[in-house]
Amino acid sequence: MRSFCFYIFLLCLGIFPVIINAQYYDDDAGFWLYLKVDKNITKKLNAQFTMQNRFENNISEYSQLNGNIELTYKLNKHFRLVGGYVYGFKKNVEGLYGDRQQAYTGFIIRKRFKSFLFSYRNIFQGQVKNVNSSENGAVPVFFDRNKFSVKYDINKRIEVMLADEINLSYNQTNFDNIARNRAFAEVYYNLSSKSYIATYFMVQQHYRFKGQPKRDFIFGLTYSHSF
Repeated sequence: MRSFCFYIFLLCLGIFPVIINAQYYDDDAGFWLYLKVDKNITKKLNAQFTMQNRFENNISEYSQLNGNIELTYKLNKHFRLVGGYVYGFKKNVEGLYGDRQQAYTGFIIRKRFKSFLFSYRNIFQGQVKNVNSSENGAVPVFFDRNKFSVKYDINKRIEVMLADEINLSYNQTNFDNIARNRAFAEVYYNLSSKSYIATYFMVQQHYRFKGQPKRDFIFGLTYSHSF
């Protein structure tokens, strides 16, 4: 438990300085509601579908709907390959919903130490948006997403996790090299051996090239079930 408190302290070191400098950011509050279902196709291959619902503008507007299909292949107990496709709609500044598509591939490294589970997830992601309504919509943009997390099993029912994700951009005029950072804490409650609910709080920062950075304070709720 002392080790877990130390990780909470590290997370606070990352979050509190940006809160102090809030006047330099374009701030917003959001709420994300996710539904996940998955099934083992074989002993090593897992298929997952996630429905993502997002609210922004101080949780007053429905801003985004996504469907995410993901496949994970377990090479061994420490290493997994992952790939997926996302299709959805996001509300723009004019109040209209534009289409968005993403495809990604990468890997996950996991290591368990007693009640702790450490993991690193790296994916390379390509994205297009507003394909039919924007002149440059079909031109893909690319990101390299790096997520570090540590999960602690309090007991058979309750788990807690701290994580940070750094999103790097390539050859884009809208973002700095670090396009986005997410730092969050999450609590899992296992309803059974096949389902859980999770709630989390996230600080998400978007970095703009020659522009004001944007920051979101997000509350999230997820329900997951394995078939």
